[in-house]
Amino acid sequence: MNLSGVPTLLEVWERKLGDGETHPLFLRLAFLAALGAGIGRKVWLERSDIYLPPLFPNPWILLLGPSGRAKKSTAIRLAVKALEEAECAPEIFSGKLTAEALVSFLAASTRQVGPSIHIEGTGRNAEALIISREFDVLISNKQQYTAGLVPLLTDLYDCPDKFIATTVGRGREVLQNVCLSVIGAGVPLTLMAQLPPEAVKGGFLPRFLLGFLPREWKKRVAIPPPVDRKWWEEELLPEVKRVCSMQGEFRMEKKALEKFVDWYENLEWPETEVEEAYMQRIPEHVLRIALLFAVMEGNEGTVTVGHFEAARSFVLSLWKRIRIEIRTFASHPRMRGFYHLLGLLEERGEITKTQVFQELAPFAGSIQDIEKTVSWVLQHPKVSCRGEGKEIRIIWRGP
Repeated sequence: MNLSGVPTLLEVWERKLGDGETHPLFLRLAFLAALGAGIGRKVWLERSDIYLPPLFPNPWILLLGPSGRAKKSTAIRLAVKALEEAECAPEIFSGKLTAEALVSFLAASTRQVGPSIHIEGTGRNAEALIISREFDVLISNKQQYTAGLVPLLTDLYDCPDKFIATTVGRGREVLQNVCLSVIGAGVPLTLMAQLPPEAVKGGFLPRFLLGFLPREWKKRVAIPPPVDRKWWEEELLPEVKRVCSMQGEFRMEKKALEKFVDWYENLEWPETEVEEAYMQRIPEHVLRIALLFAVMEGNEGTVTVGHFEAARSFVLSLWKRIRIEIRTFASHPRMRGFYHLLGLLEERGEITKTQVFQELAPFAGSIQDIEKTVSWVLQHPKVSCRGEGKEIRIIWRGP
């Protein structure tokens, strides 16, 4: 992960808490999402007077990795603990979620209205942080009670000034000054099985910054060293409180805006519609993280070139893995092993016969299924095979 230009607070957070089994990427993403939830609608990036809505620094984060090894819950717990102890947390929802329950929860939010961007109304913001350590269960297409949840979350993503919802229990409900944040976690294979196809191939999942546990991460720490309480209480919590107390409109400085426009207008179009759905959200993720970096550094009112370039580097480093994984997510169940193996080859360069069987086992019902998948992969123009017997290696020859 390229940390060049990343705010000091984020680097210190990772360094101070990185001696356990939790991967630094998960620590970083969870902390960013928690800070964004703490800031809420108090800070925004003005993009256009009418054409584009203002952008708030509340990235939706999804941590993905094997159960146990990834320590996703630890990253979430630490980030939320810091937010709560700094007394900056919005309302937190972590229970069984339905569309009606979410509307009711937001309607009851007691967070006070901040600067002048907010519309007149109840004197409260409909702000909340959703914590879901089993994200696949939260939005499963196999649970009747989750019906309507994905469309509702999608509608609330852009933080509307006013949103009218109709529920069976409460009737017509008006939500004002919405700012919803989400920190989720899940196991990739389980998520593939549970997500509605339209959520993967459509516009819902691309709204999340997806953080995948690096495949090589295998760290064991029986007893993690204690957290430096002096740093936590005397340095971290005051910094979190400072960041979450900032208010007002931010704009990109001229050079930063020029760089963004040039980069955005020259982005290459992906090869598939699925990749395009995710790639189209990358610039928005970059701007949201750049705004958050500017707030963290106390740079009142201005997103600089440094903030933009650091955010772009950060998000694009995630995109490299996302691009590989979403091919598997979006494919037909019978083709997931094929795209999984292609992704591994593109990432690693080569893979042994033994590794092939280990990697494809979760996607296959039999040895014959694995052999068939391998034969398909070997027909790919960028793939070749070397060696014999147990020494066989499948090679990626593409750029």
